[in-house]
Amino acid sequence: MLAHLNAGARGAQDAFTLGLGDHFVAGAGALGDAVQGKDIAASYQERMDRERARDAEDSQNYPAARATGQVLGVGAQVLIPGAVLGRLGVMLVPAAQGARIAQAAPLILRETAALAAAGGAVGVAGQAADDVTNRKIGTPGDYGGAIVGGTLGALAARRGNVAQASAAAGFTQSVAQDTLNGGLNTQSAARARESAVAGATVGGLVGAGVARHIDGLPMKAKELTGERLSRVRNFVRGHKTGPTQKTAHKLPGGGHTLPDLRTYKNGLPQELIESKFGRKARLSPRQIQATLELKNYRVDHSVPRDIGAALGLPSSVIFPWDWAMTQPQPEPGATAP
Repeated sequence: MLAHLNAGARGAQDAFTLGLGDHFVAGAGALGDAVQGKDIAASYQERMDRERARDAEDSQNYPAARATGQVLGVGAQVLIPGAVLGRLGVMLVPAAQGARIAQAAPLILRETAALAAAGGAVGVAGQAADDVTNRKIGTPGDYGGAIVGGTLGALAARRGNVAQASAAAGFTQSVAQDTLNGGLNTQSAARARESAVAGATVGGLVGAGVARHIDGLPMKAKELTGERLSRVRNFVRGHKTGPTQKTAHKLPGGGHTLPDLRTYKNGLPQELIESKFGRKARLSPRQIQATLELKNYRVDHSVPRDIGAALGLPSSVIFPWDWAMTQPQPEPGATAP
């Protein structure tokens, strides 16, 4: 049991430290040997050989334990960059880029399906860009994995942390592609980890930067942005929107409200929509009354992080960072091409 735990711990260490853990251990030991008068270079090489031999022994004798440790190490690599870059987004755009109004209408199934499809399309576009950059033709497995990663990333982006969503997209795409292209191998954990870290970095920085820019727009521009995003939602829902000219609607309890949009389906009126945008957007007392008294009244509320995610996630998928990725290595004993 102890041998399995140690093998798993060493696997987690290698994955979490980007493969540098053995170097740290060997270097620390070599420094201690140098204090005792030994040659530091020779000691370092001897200890590195020992660490590599132990890793090879773990892979041969305790493959499941080492693989489990590597998965845990990769998971930590995914979560930590996402958390750090999520904090960066909070610093760039105060108040976590704004909480959504409680009365805001959630996505319906049709909208969620459209979001997933858009994510899959982004994954395909990213793979195509990779093929063009590297002058190659991707396999069906490459494109299948890209669809899986892009879809998951788009759905995860709804939670508001584009860095973590981009990390999830990169990690999932890498694992799915290796699985579809013949199965996971000894390099799969390293590539998945690097994909997750790269995705979190690019997606997190782009998403936070875009959200900060949007957050600084004038009030009138934010109002127009909110209405345009509402029109997109209604298009996905299969509804048309009427002119932006506001018309007063009486409330059963007295008073009236001025919704931003009215939707139509097959020529028949459907919903009254109040479009809100921004971190500080709030409903007026009459608008709150309308949510309680009118069955066909809907509140759409978008925040800067929504647009940040819409641009940050595709950037992380399409960005040509794979030149630095771990490439497949020949198995021991095989002849390198």
